[in-house]
Amino acid sequence: MPFQKENRHGKGRPKGARNKLSTDFINGLHVAFSKGGIKAIEKIAKTNPRAFCYLIAHLIFKDRKR
Repeated sequence: MPFQKENRHGKGRPKGARNKLSTDFINGLHVAFSKGGIKAIEKIAKTNPRAFCYLIAHLIFKDRKR
C-alpha cells in the first residue's frame, strides 16, 4: 500500500525535539562544565582571546535566530 497524505503514523519527533544522543551529549557537557567550566573559559579568554570572542559572537548569533 503506497504512502498516503492522510497517514498520521510515523511523523517522527516534533520539530525542535532532540534525539537521545544530543540529549546525552548536552547532559555530559553540563556535568563537565559544572566541574571546571568557569576556569576553562577564563583560561581560553587569556590564552586565545580570538577563539573566546568567536565563541561569544557565535552564541549571540545563535540566540538571535530563535
